[in-house]
Parts: sequence; C-alpha cells; structure tokens
Amino acid sequence: MEAMDFGARELALREERRQLSDRLAPQREKWQRRNRAYYRNIERLVRFIVPEGASVLEIGCGLGDLLAALKPGDGLGIDQSPQLVDLARQRHADLRFAVADAETLEAARTGSAWRTWSISSS
Repeated sequence: MEAMDFGARELALREERRQLSDRLAPQREKWQRRNRAYYRNIERLVRFIVPEGASVLEIGCGLGDLLAALKPGDGLGIDQSPQLVDLARQRHADLRFAVADAETLEAARTGSAWRTWSISSS
C-alpha cells in the first residue's frame, strides 16, 4: 500500500514540476539575460569538456542555448516542459528537441555513445 502511495505522490510531484516549468517558460529568456554571467560561465565550462562535433544529449535543455553553443555533430535536447521544448525548437531549428521526463527516460539511442549533460538552469 505504501509503495503505491509513494508512486502516486511522485507522479503528482513530477506533474507539478512540469506545470511550473510550463508557466515560467515565457520568462526563461529574460531570466537568462539577467543572469548572463552565470550562463556564460556554464557554457564556457561545458565547451571546455565537450568537443565540437560530439554527439550530445542534454537533459533539462530549457531553451536549448547550451546545446546550440556546443555545436554538436548530433544533438538532442530533452525537457519535461512542452512549452520550453517549443521555444527551443523555434530558437534552434537545426537541433532536435523532445519532451521527456529524465526520471522515466528510456535509452534515447543505441549504438554510439552520447555525451550526456544535465545542468539545472533553475
């Protein structure tokens, strides 16, 4: 019984987080501009580690700006928020984005390895 309660609670909490991300999506670009030094430092750090042209799966991609800055040979950004994924697709039409929950994510690719980065931009 308790396991079912836990599962139901976790599902409800994931849905609350998704709804909050959707509500805040229109403000994300403004927030990133206000905190541009932080985002610039994250971008610089990750570009130092991930070589240009790599296959990159970014979990929690938000607007997709970090993924785009990495200039991946094959890039996929996922986010739990359909609103953020729509904005990312508009901003970076050359990259792929999908709505997915990192907690329940199935293997996104078989064959060659993805370099996987999960950076919270909240």
